Amino acid sequence: ETEALFPDLKPAIRARMAEVFSAFLAKADAAPAVDVIVLAADYADLVPPGADLARVLTDKLLDLDLPARARPMLAARVAAASPGPVRSGLGYRLALLHLEAGDAAAASQVLAASEAAGLPDRLASERGLLRAKVQAALGDPVGAAASLGGAGTLAADELRARLLEQAGDWRGAVQALARFQQSK
Repeated sequence: ETEALFPDLKPAIRARMAEVFSAFLAKADAAPAVDVIVLAADYADLVPPGADLARVLTDKLLDLDLPARARPMLAARVAAASPGPVRSGLGYRLALLHLEAGDAAAASQVLAASEAAGLPDRLASERGLLRAKVQAALGDPVGAAASLGGAGTLAADELRARLLEQAGDWRGAVQALARFQQSK
């Protein structure tokens, strides 16, 4: 509106608006989710090059429990990321959202497309657990339990027990549960 009232000042007004918006984006992680989403939509043309707005928006949409709106943004981030830990981490988040939405096939595809060697132990472990959950959701709980191999973490032992129980392998479930109890 101000630009319409003062057309001769438009370049200066736009420059100041861009400064203010850049300052806001620098602190967007701490801003209320709705404010970030609305301002980003209203002033998308002011987003400075290199701003990590997609990450902030994805996080804010998830904060508002809007995974269906966050998935396409996260998918674009996965596709744009170079192979390696960052892409694998983003792929993990996207695959988890797909699995939570009941789309195990999409989760499996994302995990495969974002696979990388030499991941940090925690990320590799999380991806392995998610891969097993996806495999079980695709109808193969026995194979999913087997895919956990010798992973001896509490989370892996607990998941292995649940998967074997789901498959009706009561003996295997009891053994996995015993390992889980010993690990605690």
